[in-house]
Amino acid sequence: MNCKIKTITTQQEYPAASIFGAIASELDIGSYEESSADVIETYLQGDIFENDDDVAVVYEEIISDQNDACDTRLTFKKSLPTDVVLTRKGAVNTVMQFTQGGRTICVYNTPFMPFEICVFTKSVENRLTDLGYLEIVYLIEIKGASAQKTVFRMEIEKI
Repeated sequence: MNCKIKTITTQQEYPAASIFGAIASELDIGSYEESSADVIETYLQGDIFENDDDVAVVYEEIISDQNDACDTRLTFKKSLPTDVVLTRKGAVNTVMQFTQGGRTICVYNTPFMPFEICVFTKSVENRLTDLGYLEIVYLIEIKGASAQKTVFRMEIEKI
């Protein structure tokens, strides 16, 4: 089924030791000094597919200033809505697993070089099938460099 998709991505950088120390000690990362947030808002056309327990949202997104595109697929099971997989193929290739409270390692393949990232998913609020929105709060670390907190929100409207 065709749908309109709005995504809002808010990103903030933190010193890696501070943010992952906060995770380990279960402190609130909001208490650390943070840089200003970058907010990216996109409006896309795509499709949502539902059958039995499986849900997939499929769309093409532009991922750079050079209009490099990739096909993006967000999938989950209705019976396990807090486990979400984001797959990108094209200008960048990656599979990112978001499991509420879980830490995963994935490889992000870019035209320049592949690199490994550690993803810690703080929360997943998945209401895509009933209220039309999904919000994932996660932290990314790249080899001990500064860490990044990301809030990804997707809103869909079936057309």
